[in-house]
Amino acid sequence: MTKYNQQFKQQVIEFYLQNDKNRLFTQRHFQLSKKTLTRW
Repeated sequence: MTKYNQQFKQQVIEFYLQNDKNRLFTQRHFQLSKKTLTRW
């Protein structure tokens, strides 16, 4: 399992919120799994 630092997680969450909470778009943009994004 890859560990992501807090700064990266914050960047992903901000992107998610700025894009109308579009999880699929965020997952694809950052190449994250659904499970990873859901846990954050």
